[in-house]
Amino acid sequence: MVLPRSTRGKVLLALACAVAAAVVVYWHRYGPEDIPPPAPLPPDAPGLRLAVPPVGQTLTYVFGLNDVPAATLTTSVTEVTSDGRLRVALDYTAKTTPALEAIWKATAAGRTLYDPETGRPLSAQLLSVTSRRRKETQATFDWAAGVVRISMRRERGEKVKEKELVFEDALDIPSAFAALGAAAQGDAVSTRVFSLDDLYEVTAEPRGTATVEVKAGTFEATEVAVFIRKVETDDDEEPKSRNVRVWVADDLGVPVRLETQILFGRVYAELVSFEPGEGA
Repeated sequence: MVLPRSTRGKVLLALACAVAAAVVVYWHRYGPEDIPPPAPLPPDAPGLRLAVPPVGQTLTYVFGLNDVPAATLTTSVTEVTSDGRLRVALDYTAKTTPALEAIWKATAAGRTLYDPETGRPLSAQLLSVTSRRRKETQATFDWAAGVVRISMRRERGEKVKEKELVFEDALDIPSAFAALGAAAQGDAVSTRVFSLDDLYEVTAEPRGTATVEVKAGTFEATEVAVFIRKVETDDDEEPKSRNVRVWVADDLGVPVRLETQILFGRVYAELVSFEPGEGA
């Protein structure tokens, strides 16, 4: 089946941007029937433990549609100095596979800085590029005020659009993705997550254990059901709730497999290689 150019572009771009980004976009557009999500909690509420990934950790994932690889994502964690203070940096890069680049190409790169003492994100940036568009996002977390301030710039040819946003009690996607480890330890966790200029309410609940086999190995893992609801916007679109299944390795504390159903079949991601990092 050959998808229309516009639909194909949306599919591949979401797969290339980030692990959770792919889930959020495709859950919202093409997921199964609605489900009622639990009420969200603020990011620092009891039950949501924001843990900094261990320095030296490197993870590589492959994304696919109906068992066909479409994109790869690599994350790495290092110590850096910012404004004279020691920070932990989570860097990630994503790109479409060589087989798809002949017809459509997308790349993305981002960095989130964390306070190593509190585990809270301090800033986040993301750059995504296709043959026709370039998008830049800069986010600054103001924990004292309980808000995140976002600056966006979109370029398409000679057209440039800039936008400023402020969201209350929201995390970026990498931080929310890392928080899944808390749900795997037996706690239902809830937060708000922003992706570009969209805001979502996300709740994760443990649903049992299983042995999961992926390219990176075989893991004893906890299945986590992730409920995602887009916060109502100014348009007439009715908010929807969808679900995603994630398996978090008990020993690594990171997702090793993820899947959700969409209109065209099944979107998945799985861990293909890893370095556990210091103290892991």
